[in-house]
Amino acid sequence: MRYKILSEEELIEEALNGSEAHLNLLISMYEPFIVEHISRQIKNYQDLLDLRQHVCCRIAKQISEKNYVHQDKFSNWAGSIIKNEVNNYFRRKKQGIILHYFSPDFLDEFTENHFMAAEDTLAFTPNLSFYVDQLPDEQAAVVKLKCFQDKTFREISELLKVPINTVMGRYRYGIERIREMIGH
Repeated sequence: MRYKILSEEELIEEALNGSEAHLNLLISMYEPFIVEHISRQIKNYQDLLDLRQHVCCRIAKQISEKNYVHQDKFSNWAGSIIKNEVNNYFRRKKQGIILHYFSPDFLDEFTENHFMAAEDTLAFTPNLSFYVDQLPDEQAAVVKLKCFQDKTFREISELLKVPINTVMGRYRYGIERIREMIGH
């Protein structure tokens, strides 16, 4: 089987044409860049994870709505989103405001599609509950509610009384850890 290595421009083009797989690859490729830029200003680890998740969702939303102009340099464009979101974070924190960044409907739709591929690989894993029990308590609680009780991220957020971005981050890291444990 032959594999083609795609350039950043090709990934962007495919993502703009509606390919979720290419969009996920693009975001994964830029995630270290996003974390590095956020961590320069945000020292609280949970806030950093929440903001990272939010920035990734914002980039995905902008691309899916075709709000990225391809002649821009992607790293500069992503950097401006990071800068704006970090500024918004500090502004809201100073005002004591906790806001949901996206409409709950968009979050549910985007995150369900985004995590579906990871869940599909786990669906046929024997003794999945054994692996879930190996996770840190916070991640295990989210994964159990999502996978075994079929709760939405919004419902889990309300049940656990944590921001929805935190729930999505815990879920994502939990799924990644399980995949590492089972060798996927």
